[in-house]
Amino acid sequence: MPFLRNRNLIIILMFGSIIALVVHFAIIAAYGFRDQLPVSATKITDRYCVPMFHQNWKLFAPDLPKYDVQLAYRYNRNQSWSGWSDITESCGFSRFSKMETIEQGFNTQLAWQVVNNYYARDGRAQFDRMVQSPAYANSLFYVLKMHQLNVDSIKPDSVQIKLKFVFTPPPDQAHSIQSSELEFPVYAPI
Repeated sequence: MPFLRNRNLIIILMFGSIIALVVHFAIIAAYGFRDQLPVSATKITDRYCVPMFHQNWKLFAPDLPKYDVQLAYRYNRNQSWSGWSDITESCGFSRFSKMETIEQGFNTQLAWQVVNNYYARDGRAQFDRMVQSPAYANSLFYVLKMHQLNVDSIKPDSVQIKLKFVFTPPPDQAHSIQSSELEFPVYAPI
């Protein structure tokens, strides 16, 4: 191989590889301590690390979730509402199936919308920011598609979804469980 005989090229490649490894490990280390970094730095570390290297656990101190969230729905057909049910469970999938994992992705996105975009005006809950979000549209699509494929092929007149939050109790109060539900406005498919 004639290009390997060129000593300067070999030195440049080795030097470039070492610099790339140093930068890689510096970004990984910064990502590990991202809570102490400014937002501008976390944007860079997240962009590099999340797609390939993110792990949702901490080696010595796990970060327990603040809540568990489940998606429930009901539908209206011929002026009659069904009862509330978990969409994945009502379609025959277990709590540990891959479909539940997919549902949890939608739940996480919708819960983020609730935490960041839920507000009240004049004592009334405002859903405008949440129902205009892609997370709400994705959750509705998931519910309607799962209902059509697994429950009933006839499109319902309207559908309503709700999120049920079960909060993680503090360690000294592990016997107590708090839950809260948030019902979204009724959606009528076209």
